[in-house]
Amino acid sequence: MTRRNPLSAVKIGRMSPLILLAYVLMACAQYDGPNSGAAAHAQENVVRNGDFEAPGGGVPTHWSLDKTLANKGGVSLVDVGGQGSGRTLKLSPNQANASGAQPLGLAQVVPAAGLSGKRLKVSAKLGAQGGAMAVVGVTILDESGGKLGKLHFSQGGNGGRLEAKEGFLEIPNAQAKHLIVFTAVAGAKGAAFIDDIVIEPIDGHGQGADNGDWGAGPASDQSNPSENLLANGGFEAGGGDLPQGWTIQKATAAKGRVAHVRSKQGVSGQALMLSPNQSNTPGGQPLGVAQVLPAAGLSGKELKVSLRLGADGGAMAVAGVTVLGQGGEKVGKLRFSQESNGGRLETKEGILRMPDAEAKHLIVFVTVAGTKGAAYFDDIVIEPVGGDDSDVVVPGPGGSLQAKINIYADEKVRDIPRSLYGTNLNWVDSGNSIFDPRTHKPNATIIDLAKDLNVSLVRFPGGTLGDYYHWRDGVGPQNARPSKPKYGKGKPDRHTVGTDEALDFAQSIGAKLLIVANMGTGTADEAAEWVRYINTDKNRQQQHVTYWEIGNELYFERKSHHLTMEPDEYASRFIDYAKAMKRVDRTIKVGAIGGENFGKYQFVHYPEWNRKVLRRVAKHVDFFAVHNAYAPLLDPHESPDGRSLYAALLAAPINVRQNLELIGSQIEEFTGNHADRIKIAITEWGPYFSPSIDSPYVDHTKTLGSALFVASMLGTFIDMPRVEIANFFKLSEHTFMGWIGPRGFTNPFNGSWIPKAPYYAFQLYTQHFGDVLVRTNTESPSYDSPAVGRVDAVRGVPYLEARASTSRDGQTLYLMVINKHFDQAMETQIRIDGFTPGPNATTHTLHGTALDANTGTELPNWVPGLKWAKQAQVKPLSRFYSRKLGEVKVSSDGVQGVGSDWTYTFPPCSVTAVELRRN
Repeated sequence: MTRRNPLSAVKIGRMSPLILLAYVLMACAQYDGPNSGAAAHAQENVVRNGDFEAPGGGVPTHWSLDKTLANKGGVSLVDVGGQGSGRTLKLSPNQANASGAQPLGLAQVVPAAGLSGKRLKVSAKLGAQGGAMAVVGVTILDESGGKLGKLHFSQGGNGGRLEAKEGFLEIPNAQAKHLIVFTAVAGAKGAAFIDDIVIEPIDGHGQGADNGDWGAGPASDQSNPSENLLANGGFEAGGGDLPQGWTIQKATAAKGRVAHVRSKQGVSGQALMLSPNQSNTPGGQPLGVAQVLPAAGLSGKELKVSLRLGADGGAMAVAGVTVLGQGGEKVGKLRFSQESNGGRLETKEGILRMPDAEAKHLIVFVTVAGTKGAAYFDDIVIEPVGGDDSDVVVPGPGGSLQAKINIYADEKVRDIPRSLYGTNLNWVDSGNSIFDPRTHKPNATIIDLAKDLNVSLVRFPGGTLGDYYHWRDGVGPQNARPSKPKYGKGKPDRHTVGTDEALDFAQSIGAKLLIVANMGTGTADEAAEWVRYINTDKNRQQQHVTYWEIGNELYFERKSHHLTMEPDEYASRFIDYAKAMKRVDRTIKVGAIGGENFGKYQFVHYPEWNRKVLRRVAKHVDFFAVHNAYAPLLDPHESPDGRSLYAALLAAPINVRQNLELIGSQIEEFTGNHADRIKIAITEWGPYFSPSIDSPYVDHTKTLGSALFVASMLGTFIDMPRVEIANFFKLSEHTFMGWIGPRGFTNPFNGSWIPKAPYYAFQLYTQHFGDVLVRTNTESPSYDSPAVGRVDAVRGVPYLEARASTSRDGQTLYLMVINKHFDQAMETQIRIDGFTPGPNATTHTLHGTALDANTGTELPNWVPGLKWAKQAQVKPLSRFYSRKLGEVKVSSDGVQGVGSDWTYTFPPCSVTAVELRRN
C-alpha cells in the first residue's frame, strides 16, 4: 500500500516532516553543490560514497543515521571476502528492530535539480544472513515533501552473498525536489550487507527508453529483472497502422481498424487504438493484435505485467498474456479488461506465475470487445521480478504515523440492531457439519464456537440452495427423510439438517432463524405452510421466525445452477408470497431481493430491477435483501501481487457504502410513503477471493488481512441507519468459505474445528462494542488503492478507521479502531466529549505475524481428484504456510492514564476494541 503524500499529511514520530527533512539535509550537508552538477551527466553516479569506501567514523561519509534508530542495532564497514569492491556496509539489527516501525538503516538526500522527466538507472549489491533482509531504495519527493515515486530492492537470507540488483526509476515531469536514497535491514537478528549503490541518469536512446519501446524485437537479455520482455510495448514505433513487433490475424483484420492515436486523455506519446465494426460479434476471435515471446529461462519465475487501457463508445478493452507449453497447450494466463470509461487510460498490473514445467511461448494480446466505439492501449511492460524483492514496500521515514479521533458520546446516531450479527447455514453436508451423522448428535465444538461468537441471526437453508429446497423433505424422522440433489440434479444429499434441527441449533447458540423461502422451484402456498409449521405450533413458540427472504439472487443471468426471472415476474410472485405468508402470521417481516451494479461489481442481469420491483411491492415488503459486499472477487486466472490485492480489499467498504447509500435513495424514490419502514438486509457478505480451486488466493479468506476487511465492512453496516440485517457467509465449512474451519483432518470427521481470523474480528464487535452508536470523527493519513478483481480503484482510503458506541445505560464507552496500514503503527490523539472516562481502560487487539497470517486451517485434501492450487504468499514476510495457532490472536491489556484527551498507538494491521467506564 502506498501512502498518499505522507510527509505533507502527517507528522512522523515526534518530528514534523519538514523538520525531519531539514534534519536529514543538515546531516548530509556535503551534497548541496556537487550533486547538482553530477546529475546533469548521463553516466555519473549521483550518490556520494555509494561504495562505502569513505568510512567517516561509525557512519560512512555522506550517509546519515537517524539517532532514534541507533538503539536498533549496529552499523559497520566490513570486508566480505572479495565479494564487494573493498568495504561493504553491514547493518546488524537487534530485538528493538522487530516492530513495524522505521527499521535500522542509513539515508542520503540527493537534490533532484535538472532530473525532472528523466530516467534513472539504479543498481546495488545486497546480501543477508541469519534471518535478516537487506533493503535498498529511492523515494522521490516534491517541494512540499509529497512522494512522487519510488523504487526498491530487497534480498532475503542468502548466506551474506552480495547479489546485483538493478532497475529504472522514472522522474515525473512535475518538479521533483529531492531523492531520498535509503538502506535498511528488516528482522531482529542476523545482518544485511549492502555495496555499490549507483544511480545514474540515462538518455532516451539508452537501454530502457521511455514507454518500454525496444524497437522491432523483444529484449535480448531476459535475466535482467527490470527489462521489458515486450517489444514496442509503448506503441511508439510505427510500421504503418500496425505497430512494429505486433501481428494481426488475417481472419480478424476485417473486424475493424488498428491505428495509432495521440492526445487521448492519459496518453504519453502514441497509444494503440482498436476500433471494431459490426462483424466483431462475440463468439469468434475478436479484433486485436498479438506478440509472441520466447519463454526460455522463465519457468518457475514471476512476471510483473503492467499496462494502461481504456475504452469508449460501448467497447471494452481486453489485454493479457497466455503461457503455452511445449506442445502448444495453455499452462497459464493473466487477463485485464476495462469497460467504456470515456477513453481514459487506467493503469492495471498483476503478477503472472510461470509454471515450473518448461514453457515455450508467451502470447501477449490486446483485443477489443463490442461492435462500436474504440479501445486504447499503452505502456505494456512485462518484466521478471526477483524472488524476494517484487512486493516489498519500504517502511516510511518514521516510527509511526499520526491520527486523531474525536468522539461525541452524547450525540446518538442510532441503536445498533442485534440482527446485524448474523450468519448463514446451508442444509447440505449435515448443515455444514453442525450435525454429526455418525453419532446422530449436534457438533458440540461448532455449537460452542458459534455461541462464543454471539451470532444473533442464522439464515437457512441456503442462498442458491434455498430456491431448490422443499422444506417438507427436511422434517420428520431423520432416517425416513429423502436424499435429494442440491440443485435439482446431480449427487443426492440426505436431509439430515432440516427445519427442526436448524431451529434447535439457533436456539442453542442464542440466535433466531432467517428463512429463505423457495421462489425458484416452489410456490406461495408451500411458503405459507412453512410459516404455519414454525410459527403456529405451540411446541415452537420460543423459536418464532420473524424474517423471511423471498428467493435468492433470481436477478442473476441464467448459468450453471442459477435460476432466474424477469423483475416483473418476480414482483408479481413476491406479492402472492407476501400475502399468503402474512395471512398465516401477520407479525412476520418479508424481504424482496435486488441490488444495484457498481463498477465491475455487475451481478444484476436485468436493467432497472430495483425500480421495477420496489415500485410494485412497496406496500408488501419490509426489507430489501442485497448481496453487494463480497470482495475482492478475482476474475478467473487473475493473480495480482498480494499487497495490491489486500490494499484493494480494505478499500472495498468505501465502494459498498456508496452503493448502499444509492440503494437507500432508490427505496426513498420508488416506495413513497412506505420508505421509512423498509430496511436493507445484506444477507450474504464476506471476504471472497475466488471460487476456483486453481486460484492462488482461494484460501485467503482466512487471513489477518481478510479479518480487517470483516471489521471494516461490519462497521460500515453499523454506520448506516437503514441497514437492519447482515448475515456473513458462512459459519462453518470444510472448504474456504466458513469462518470456523477444519484443522488436522484426513477425512470429514477426524480433525478439529477452530476459528479463522475473520471470526475474531466479528467477535470483537459482538463482545466488545456497545448498543448505541455515537458520532465519531477521524483524521488519518490515507492511501490510493488500485482496481483489483471486482473492486474499483479508490482514492483517499483512510488508514485509520474508528467508530464509537455506548452501553444502553450510558456507563461504558466503546471504541473500535482498525489500522489498515500493513507496516506502521498509528499514534492517535483521542478526544472525548460528553463522557468523562475513568483513568483506566481495557483494550482487546486482534493482530498477527503478517498480513497473510492465519490460524492454520486447511483445505480438504482427502477428496480423490481434488487438487488445490498452491496459495500465494504475501511478501516480504509471508506467514501463510506457518500453520502455528498463535499466528493470529486477540490480546487483552489494561491501559492507564486515560482521560478526555489522551494518546494511544494502534499497531499496524490490527483491530482494537477499547472499553472505558464512566468516571
